[in-house]
Amino acid sequence: MAKGLIPLSALCDTILKPDGSVSTVTVTLLNGQAQRQLSGPDLAPLPISPPPTPTPRQSGLTQFFVGDKPPPLPSPTPSYNPRNWNGVELVSGAKLRPSARAGGVVPIDAPSDLLLGRFHIDDPFHFLVFHTPTGGGGEIVDLGQNWSSLRLLGRFSGKPIDTGQTWRVSLKPGEPSAVWLQIVFENPLPAIDAWPTVDSLGLRDFAGP
Repeated sequence: MAKGLIPLSALCDTILKPDGSVSTVTVTLLNGQAQRQLSGPDLAPLPISPPPTPTPRQSGLTQFFVGDKPPPLPSPTPSYNPRNWNGVELVSGAKLRPSARAGGVVPIDAPSDLLLGRFHIDDPFHFLVFHTPTGGGGEIVDLGQNWSSLRLLGRFSGKPIDTGQTWRVSLKPGEPSAVWLQIVFENPLPAIDAWPTVDSLGLRDFAGP
């Protein structure tokens, strides 16, 4: 158990500041170009809009006084693939409630990185991902009642891009639009494999009160 406390101490160095307060973490949505590079090529074809229904021709007398109505315009082809994920929203708090939706939906294909939120490392937050850039066809990514930043990395196999202070993680790993986020901690975070567990601390068979 004493040996298992070493990684626990390293994790505490990330969680707590020298003055004993809880450290913070920032969550950023990477820009559209980075999203495409990290997700890889999107080979899914765009859906084809159905052809417009032809307008029935009117009688000659009606055409003389009224004329044919112009045929309906075909629906414009969207610039995004609605089969993929094209919008994301960060929701703060332990429960998904309208009052917590402060930032609104942001498009995945943004021209620059977008800061979604700054939290204490033990705060709860969640994500909503959408098939349309403005919010439609949504799905919830629930990250629990606390420690959502650590749950996010552990659940989606986040990867550090430096000494452990900056991490990248995908909400939809392996999909054409994988929704890539960048998570930055105040202090370096140990590799996920080094995080303490119940087994590494020898607490699996611990008989509590």
